[in-house]
Amino acid sequence: LGSISEDRRRHFRFVRSVPYRDMPGLYSLAARSGGCLVSTSRYESSPMTFIEAMACLCPVVSTDVGGVGELISDHVTGRLYAAGDLDGGVQAILETIEPSRGWARQELTRSARAAVEERHAMAAVARKYRGLLERVVGS
Repeated sequence: LGSISEDRRRHFRFVRSVPYRDMPGLYSLAARSGGCLVSTSRYESSPMTFIEAMACLCPVVSTDVGGVGELISDHVTGRLYAAGDLDGGVQAILETIEPSRGWARQELTRSARAAVEERHAMAAVARKYRGLLERVVGS
């Protein structure tokens, strides 16, 4: 927290562990309060936490590593920055939480939720599995 200015520090809360059942409420709280989910990972596959946050209209800011780019399209469904690019990460976070950019944040979160519903909702996944099974069994 030492490198965050005093006026912005009150907007940050670092949480080490949260019970899974409480996560939707936490994502929703972050969304309503103008916050976001930030990931600084060096390696990621397809993080379920991002899908959950996006479904709760909580913006996601993440390093562009592994499978993250398959979930997040920069400036469309979230914000991406290069691993190790501290300045780029800070800039992406600030642009995401800046109150004057509320319209951009709303567009971003709406697009993110639509992408989750289209690709990851139960009905969408069931259709994909059904299509796969039909191809395998129908062969």
